[in-house]
Amino acid sequence: SDELIARLKQGFPDVIINGIYGEDLEICQQVSIVHNADILIAMHGAGLVHLWWLQDNSVSIELVPASQRGNGAFITLATLLGKAHHQFTHVTERGSIVNVDIDKLIKEVQSILDL
Repeated sequence: SDELIARLKQGFPDVIINGIYGEDLEICQQVSIVHNADILIAMHGAGLVHLWWLQDNSVSIELVPASQRGNGAFITLATLLGKAHHQFTHVTERGSIVNVDIDKLIKEVQSILDL
């Protein structure tokens, strides 16, 4: 969401942060963006297959709503690829509305970046 991107930019002013909607981009653009990312933060779903394209020193953070807890598809993929992967479970959902605890996500990213 725009609020999430804005808060991440505010919390990490020295880091380049891009928010994208993959469905708006050609597949080659998606792969290039993910390949050049240090951290991929994405909602649990098909788009996380892009963690395949992350460089070895990159990290993925999967935003996991309660309905998907216990679904280890992306942990398994990341493990098989030798990639660092975190599941962030401070995510709530009501129907199609999903809310992320942004303050806790910022702390998670800080711990990954060792800040």
